[in-house]
Amino acid sequence: GDIKYEFAQTNINLQPKWEVFPGFNLRGQLSFRLNSDVYRQNRENYYFFDYYTNQLVQTWAVQRNAYSETRDTYYYLSGTADYNLNLDKHKIFAIGGYSMETFNNGYYDVSSILSGFGKLNYAYDDKYLLESSIRLDGSSKFGNGNKYGVFPSVALGWNVHNEAFLKDSKVINSLKFRASYGQLGNESIGLYRYQNLINATNGLETSWGNQNITWEKVNMLDIGADMGFLDNALTLTVDYYDKITKDIILNPVVSLVGGIGKAPLNAGSVRNRGWEAAVTYNKAVNKNLSISIRPGVTYNKNVITSLPGGELRDGININRERSALGSYWGYKTSGLLQQEDFNGDGSPKLPVIANAGPGDIKYLDLNGDGIISDADQGVMGDPNPRLNYFANMSLNYKKFDFEFLIQGIGKNDYSANIAGKSSGYLWNPLNFDASGGVPTNYRAANTWRPNNTEASLPRLLANPGRNVLYSDFWMFNGAYTRVKFIQMGYKLDGQGLKKAGLQSVRFYLNAQNPFTVTKLEQADPESGGGSWTYGVMRTYSFGVHVGF
Repeated sequence: GDIKYEFAQTNINLQPKWEVFPGFNLRGQLSFRLNSDVYRQNRENYYFFDYYTNQLVQTWAVQRNAYSETRDTYYYLSGTADYNLNLDKHKIFAIGGYSMETFNNGYYDVSSILSGFGKLNYAYDDKYLLESSIRLDGSSKFGNGNKYGVFPSVALGWNVHNEAFLKDSKVINSLKFRASYGQLGNESIGLYRYQNLINATNGLETSWGNQNITWEKVNMLDIGADMGFLDNALTLTVDYYDKITKDIILNPVVSLVGGIGKAPLNAGSVRNRGWEAAVTYNKAVNKNLSISIRPGVTYNKNVITSLPGGELRDGININRERSALGSYWGYKTSGLLQQEDFNGDGSPKLPVIANAGPGDIKYLDLNGDGIISDADQGVMGDPNPRLNYFANMSLNYKKFDFEFLIQGIGKNDYSANIAGKSSGYLWNPLNFDASGGVPTNYRAANTWRPNNTEASLPRLLANPGRNVLYSDFWMFNGAYTRVKFIQMGYKLDGQGLKKAGLQSVRFYLNAQNPFTVTKLEQADPESGGGSWTYGVMRTYSFGVHVGF
């Protein structure tokens, strides 16, 4: 078979500027973008059989000129007026403006945002800083009377290094304390959520809207410091933040006697609180050697602080008060069932899932009622990593250059239950209800068998439904450290190149994602890839950059 794609894009961008008089400017912008994509596929009829049993696993139907197209447009129009004024030790900058955006995805999905904004910056003697701003945003995604939101913010700064007691310091070259508090709005929801929608065929209402939904509001407090030492060769930036998102648009559970489906509602709040730190060191050791090092780390704790209407479940994910957003919900487990967990007649000695046998997952009866049921489920994991970090280093020596980037995250719960990965061929091959497949070396070596009872993975079954229930058995530590890239180069220059009409020639070797340190098996911890998705690929390349 064959697949053919055609991608076309048109861009127009105009940005006029008029300096009416010194310090006062009028600016405008008009942007237009058109994307038009076409996809076509031809495929023969294919039958897939299991390698060992010769049983039919999956069928792909024939396709002839399977065709689809997408078209979207984006319009942006804005106008601003700004003014700069310097009076001795006073510096003032003010800007006000208007903008309009329209998104058209497909043929009928149209949304628009209309905004007015203003900002004032004031500095006294380059020591004391003040910034205040206000926005008025309107969105077509909300109903009449609720389209607009007002979002103010204020920020303060103190350049301590300009004070007399630090001005002549040979150790501290720059020191700035800053604090800000502001509010932002979020309208990233589906279209027409404020309206009831009907089925075009039978006229029945298929979804229920709410005229009263409006902007989600993000309140953000940030306190930070910027420091520079050793002629600013060494800099340090530290921030503490507290971010509270209120009026989150949710679809609370409706009583069974309500007679209608779920409708959107501004309800609930989420708090993200943490800190960030980054260090930068740039040093020209001598005329031949220079070095740059920049590590950074962030820590964030996420918790739902309010959820009117009770908890909300969506498959394996659950949102409930005092838990992390999108927490995992399911059964607690304790390894695999063994022969000693059953009597001689095959009856279980402990509560088990229906039809379970040796080599199946051992689910725990948490409420002690003697059966494994939904009542034994609970919050079992958090998909949100609290720790993120990176480190970038570059080194230049004469005509050689070298650079690498390391990135990683701390402990988080990766679940193979998501998107059916635990049912797929990586974790449960031979599954006739999914894609079948042949066991990987890792799966085969760690599969429970009567002669391999210490294995970590359940026995292979043609219908493994009881072993792919939402549970912590399929949760793994998703922490990793990855070398994102390594690059080495050598630059040629000189009179010989100039005679040939060249300014420079640089040869380089590049490796993308060459190394990863993780305990996670059979999946990529960064992309979350599993049975039916590709992980992050390793790429090795060699190139030449020529400057004329």
